[in-house]
Amino acid sequence: MQLLRRIAAANRLMELIGTAEVKLAEEYERKGWVRVRRTRMVNSGDPDSFQTVYAELTEDGWEALREWGG
Repeated sequence: MQLLRRIAAANRLMELIGTAEVKLAEEYERKGWVRVRRTRMVNSGDPDSFQTVYAELTEDGWEALREWGG
């Protein structure tokens, strides 16, 4: 729930840090609370390759926060 509140506080796309946040955001996405977006892999296969993952709150996510008093 804390991650959902942080995404709401950003009130826009929020960059997710670490695999734990990404997994939690994916769980929220299955519930319809957030939309997860990813950048394309850069230099796929290289040690310097990366993917940035963002999350954005949906209307259902806002409703869930209101129900929980967030």
